[in-house]
Amino acid sequence: MKLLTLVRHAKSDWDNDFQDFDRPLNHRGMHDAPAMGQWMKQMLPPADLFLSSSALRAKTTALLIASACGFPEDNIVFTDSLYHCGVRDYLKILEIQPENIQHIVVFSHNPGISTFSTYLCPRYPISFPTCGVVHLNIYANSWSEITKNSGKIEQYCFPSMIK
Repeated sequence: MKLLTLVRHAKSDWDNDFQDFDRPLNHRGMHDAPAMGQWMKQMLPPADLFLSSSALRAKTTALLIASACGFPEDNIVFTDSLYHCGVRDYLKILEIQPENIQHIVVFSHNPGISTFSTYLCPRYPISFPTCGVVHLNIYANSWSEITKNSGKIEQYCFPSMIK
């Protein structure tokens, strides 16, 4: 069994002229991400790997959560592949991860992250508010064995649930 935690980026700032990829977090996002990181530290097993979209809002969310969790920032892998990706993209990214890694945290965007969580657990469609977290048990021995219906949601939380 593997563990997979999916995190949607925190609330971003729309009041600027930045391109979508370069949108920063707004004040709420800068507050919510560390709070969710504290929740993750208390409620989830320690992660072996953080994978993040390299879009600024996802990257900042990953860095803030890593700091709150005590996860080494130097061990976060940033990739453009997690920006506006679909189910096949998530599967491609996960299937190349080393087998000794048991728990991966992925930081990405909607609608792809919602679609992927529903692919893993179709009986439990998840709404993914900003900075939402879904933690799953993946019933596979290898990251390359992940299939539809191979996940079970163990934890689900978003910022307004912990305020």
